[in-house]
Amino acid sequence: MYLLMIFLKKNQRFMSDGGKPDVTAKDCMEMLKELNVTNQRLEKHMNMTDQVMLVLFGFTVGALTAIGAENMSNKQESSKTADEVTKTKDQLERGMSLLKRTEASIAELKELVRSGAAESPGSEDKTPPSSST
Repeated sequence: MYLLMIFLKKNQRFMSDGGKPDVTAKDCMEMLKELNVTNQRLEKHMNMTDQVMLVLFGFTVGALTAIGAENMSNKQESSKTADEVTKTKDQLERGMSLLKRTEASIAELKELVRSGAAESPGSEDKTPPSSST
């Protein structure tokens, strides 16, 4: 409607001069119809553009969600792996401690055997002493 008023104002100048107007009311109506059709086309394209943008937004959100879920899964697996490594390390340390204690006990027993053998040289012979009556 605004455009129609502009065209009419421009044409009033020509009409007041007595000249023929460049744009008639019929031309204005045709231009308005054309503008209306163009406007409808633009609205359709905008609706399609909005739909495409929504679809792209959906894909983006879906992809980001999948990446986030995978990242969380990797973090959980990493924490599980770290826990397993810690448990294995603790078991290894306990095993090393047990091995050291066992080696110390074996060394102590060897020392006792040597000291016992040095004190009684005949103790290596396991035959009981003969008794003569």
